[in-house]
Amino acid sequence: MEPSSTSRISTHRSRNYKTHSCMLSLIAMIAISLVTVISASTPLKADHTNPTDSTWVPFIGEHKIWCTLATGTGACSTHHGTWGVDFDTPMNTPIYASGSGHLQQLYGGCSPYGGSCNSGAGNWLSIDHGDHWSRYIHLSSFAAGLSVGDWIEAGDLVGYAGLSGTTSTAAHLHYDETSPQNLPVNRIFFGPFLACHGNNIVQYPDVLGTTDWQAVPYGTIIRNDGYECLGGSSGPNPNPPTINEINQSTAGFLPDGWNLAEVNDNFGNAISMGDFNGDDSIDLVIGASGESVGDASLAGIIHIIDNFPRINNNINPYQGEAGWPDFPESGDEFGAAVVAGDFNGDGFDDLIVGSPGEDVNGIVDAGSITVAYGGADGFPSIQEIHQDTNWIAGIAHADDRFGSALAVGDMNADGYDDLVIGVPGEYYYPNDRFCNYRGPEACGSVGAINVLYGAPNGLSGWDDHYFGQNTSRVAGIAHIDDKFGAAVAVGDINGDGYDDVVVGSPQEYYRPSNYYCWRYSCGQVGAINVLYGSADGVTTTDDHYFAQNSSGIAGRSEVGDRFGDAIVIGDINADGFADVVVGAPNDHYNYYCRARISSICGEVGSVNILYGAANGLSRSGDEFFNQNSSGINELAQDGDDFGAALALGDLNGDNYLDLIIGVPGETISGHNNAGLAHILYGTANGVTTSGNEMLHVDQDVFTGDAETNAEFGTAIGFMGHELVIGAPGTAISGTTNAGAIYYYSE
Repeated sequence: MEPSSTSRISTHRSRNYKTHSCMLSLIAMIAISLVTVISASTPLKADHTNPTDSTWVPFIGEHKIWCTLATGTGACSTHHGTWGVDFDTPMNTPIYASGSGHLQQLYGGCSPYGGSCNSGAGNWLSIDHGDHWSRYIHLSSFAAGLSVGDWIEAGDLVGYAGLSGTTSTAAHLHYDETSPQNLPVNRIFFGPFLACHGNNIVQYPDVLGTTDWQAVPYGTIIRNDGYECLGGSSGPNPNPPTINEINQSTAGFLPDGWNLAEVNDNFGNAISMGDFNGDDSIDLVIGASGESVGDASLAGIIHIIDNFPRINNNINPYQGEAGWPDFPESGDEFGAAVVAGDFNGDGFDDLIVGSPGEDVNGIVDAGSITVAYGGADGFPSIQEIHQDTNWIAGIAHADDRFGSALAVGDMNADGYDDLVIGVPGEYYYPNDRFCNYRGPEACGSVGAINVLYGAPNGLSGWDDHYFGQNTSRVAGIAHIDDKFGAAVAVGDINGDGYDDVVVGSPQEYYRPSNYYCWRYSCGQVGAINVLYGSADGVTTTDDHYFAQNSSGIAGRSEVGDRFGDAIVIGDINADGFADVVVGAPNDHYNYYCRARISSICGEVGSVNILYGAANGLSRSGDEFFNQNSSGINELAQDGDDFGAALALGDLNGDNYLDLIIGVPGETISGHNNAGLAHILYGTANGVTTSGNEMLHVDQDVFTGDAETNAEFGTAIGFMGHELVIGAPGTAISGTTNAGAIYYYSE
């Protein structure tokens, strides 16, 4: 991924548009009750000398108006130089002809995700209606089979909304009308739009209580139920061509002169998001920890995309590039973990990048993190931290892998975000006396976490907290290779205002007695610890410890289950207490093996959900799911890795968090390890399997086809009400393990 010697990455950001999140936050005026019924004999061609003769709304559904006319209001007051309107139509929304006429112009060839193309119009077309032309700009793609000269009926599909040619913060349709085409283009003031509200014909903007488009507030919803009441057809919306895969070879993603997708880049192995430049839009961070930089294999790189899903405005830092500390070495794995939070309280999110394979002072794979503080013009301050940094607890040892897991929250409720760092290989050998007393298995690479607290000057180690299972009052017993800290998550479980920390030990050793082991499995089964926050930060007081052998916890511990390999925290049932979801991607399932149905036995994977309460994490109401659970689509098979990745977010907008479960080892259409993701919806009673959905790349909602070893579902992130899903094993043009991400919206 090394750039040419003359390559420079621009951090300039256009200010022509306000951000998508600002748009969504402004008041949407829905005055649908003011229905104005218009004669059904309205002609198909708009005549702008006749104010009752209108253009048809060019979409079906409800979408907001952003910018209107040449001197639009609010955020759009200087956007359009001449008359036009921008509709908030998400990526791939079907766009229909506003009237009948001949297709006059068709300009394509642009990336659907933005970037300068066709003089800023991107993919666009125009239709000649006789007395005027209509234009449809920034499309992601055109309807199939269109050619210049074709006759287009009003309401015919012409294309799909996108970001092509624009520096906008989100996909949208720019619509305008011109006098019969000439140069320079003479855009004209368009009159009313017609739409169907049920069987009634309504006229915009009149239905909103005004005849002046400039009086329509920014963010107002425009509704159209179809075209039947206007004399057109109103069949089902066609499925748009899916353009939602992004990889390192996607046009416009990387600067000219850079290497594109390469073998073993693992693009999409980690996903996070924040607002690093304070423009109120989402910046997506994608890790590619396998990326080679120069001659350094597995050095790693990250991609920071400003205003995703527009992809051309991004930076692609690696160690040693443009102020980023250290330099790329083979095996660093820069980007293996990424997370965002505001650690200095300046209103800009800051970025943390884990490099668990970083050599520190000659110590192999000791690990480090990079802290990049956000600012209006990029990242003004960037530092590297490891266990040999002043005031950071612990000592760098070989194979510590400091930075393997990261989580952010405010554990002391001081208004500054704090950082939890997983060190799953942490070496612990205080002295011979301790190791002889606790047993030799308690010394060695047992695992730990560091907690760094935010402050006005950012993160430092002066009050760093350090915990392992050898720490006083931390439940459990440290054993070699427990991997305490392989997964970490943060949330307010007991509702006291202080965030709490959950630590996964996916190889936690469990052997209570010979009698117990005779009845059940003993060995590396996995467990979690819960450390509660306080005014003094994370504390060991009332530490909770759970494994599948714990009383009240569903399932049963077996060697190799990896309970605690993935953890996510959120208030699923909206009761004010954060809940904890624990993945055990190798959990064994043997129920049907006696019946010789061997394909659904073995390491299939499972998920436990433990609900928060005033006394902390509760065993009561623990839910347990695998792919053999009632209501779950699909069937469990050995090697599925159900629960290898987890995410919580409100996908359907009902104010309950929904659970997304990654299953990267799932076989799809005969392709082993193609991967899928399950959606389990949240309710007031917790997660339910009712309406469970399943996502994989062979579905029409995704670009491309399922591939062997693509591992779709390895990483999952929420972006508002949309999902971003990593498939780091995806082959790109025959290049294996190059990686890709997909985004999905309901």
